[in-house]
Amino acid sequence: MAEVITEDLPRVKFTTTRQGSCSLPPDTPDLQALAALMARMEALGAAPLLADGAVGGNCGILVDLPGAECAALFVSRTGKPPGLHLSAADFVQVVRFDKEAWAADFRSHDPQHRPTSDTPLLQACLSSISQARHHWSQQPRVAFHGHALAEGEGLAEARRLGLPISEQATLFSTPPDLQQLEDLLMAHPYPQECCFIRRGHGFFILAGSAAEAEAVFEDKVVPFLARQQQQQQQEQQGHKLEKGQRQEQAGQQQQQQQREQKLQREDKAQPQQPDDSTQLQS
Repeated sequence: MAEVITEDLPRVKFTTTRQGSCSLPPDTPDLQALAALMARMEALGAAPLLADGAVGGNCGILVDLPGAECAALFVSRTGKPPGLHLSAADFVQVVRFDKEAWAADFRSHDPQHRPTSDTPLLQACLSSISQARHHWSQQPRVAFHGHALAEGEGLAEARRLGLPISEQATLFSTPPDLQQLEDLLMAHPYPQECCFIRRGHGFFILAGSAAEAEAVFEDKVVPFLARQQQQQQQEQQGHKLEKGQRQEQAGQQQQQQQREQKLQREDKAQPQQPDDSTQLQS
């Protein structure tokens, strides 16, 4: 149920209001590194294609804008097509998120772009009051979410690593989903903990920079993803080998049938010899 997307349950489950256009966020090395990290995550299989034809996974980053009193929150747009490498134009500025109304005000460079479905979670971690609210010693500036370590073998791996795991799997982009993450953040303060597991969803990494987020990803998540990919490749090779063996066996059977048919035709084509007993009687 965690990743359900239907007509009645769209990807973005909060109200969105576009407050006009915004300038593109500065194409800083940190933004470029975060976009590259999203691409690497997808290549490793942690951004699966969901029912609406777009991939899962998202990110957020605090950006210092000229003349602004505090950093602005930019999040990846919702509905990213598979294989698209994020650019500055694919980030949407979150102006405000109202938990009571379950609504987001945003600005975007492209009128068609809306904020990611996990905006409530990203805003909870990266807003100006996040550090004080959660009693953190530091304020994270990057949040990064992908689909791994959330169920089955992945969840067992998360337990082995000692990662904080939410109590329940909840429908994403909903108030209960936010509450589950908030409970984790309160019980396991950042930066002592920086990789959290949303049961049924995936990992959620907080960091001071994209480089720090990448280091956590490489340490906590990539080894599992690499093993999964290796296992899938071995299974595919096994299937190919079995298919090849079946095809070879079928080919041998066909050749044997052809030889038998040829012998039968040759037997029919030969003239029949008179029976010796008949010749003697005559």
